[in-house]
Amino acid sequence: MIREQMMRTLATGCALAASVWIGAASAQSLTVEEIRAKVDQSLRDLGSYQELLADPDPARSSAAMKVMLESGDAELQKIALDYGLYSPNPAVRRKALEGFFASEPRIEVFVGVGRLHTSSNQDNYLRAFAQYGGSVDAELKGYFTWKLGKFDADQKCALDSEGKECAVRVTDSGVSLRPWGEWLLLAPNEEGDLTGTVSVAGTGSSNHQMRIPVRQ
Repeated sequence: MIREQMMRTLATGCALAASVWIGAASAQSLTVEEIRAKVDQSLRDLGSYQELLADPDPARSSAAMKVMLESGDAELQKIALDYGLYSPNPAVRRKALEGFFASEPRIEVFVGVGRLHTSSNQDNYLRAFAQYGGSVDAELKGYFTWKLGKFDADQKCALDSEGKECAVRVTDSGVSLRPWGEWLLLAPNEEGDLTGTVSVAGTGSSNHQMRIPVRQ
């Protein structure tokens, strides 16, 4: 697990360095030495971010993760999520997920069809995705994007896009979501996705495979 986390961290660092190089290269031609200096600086910056996230003071490390996830900076968000999602510490994983959902993200939801016994079940299934402007393919695999709202500190949940009701809660068991009026439980896997077998209201089935990528 630790070795895998180090490899993912290195990959993130390389991606960060590459983004710096591409941005600079588009403005002017760089020498090999200038490119090397920028890459080295990017990796030093990555190490500094990692040090913040690994601070032995839990309050400081949690604050660093929160700031990075809510910064709006895609690269900082990736670094914080990589560190948190692949941590062997469940408390750190939970903090990463809480920070992610507190950032008012637009998430992608993929659903594999379970058993639909009647045409009424299928109609309800199609309506569930149409509610979010989503789509369903010929194999009845559904997809939609879901914009979440602000985090409600009193209710300890991320609200829906209209700020009216709780839509997502992070618990010790995983992530509970309510896209269709009832709570569904998903758990993070090693690929950085939330997955689980859920029910879709009105379909007569509780065997739908849902997947939500957290690490983009």
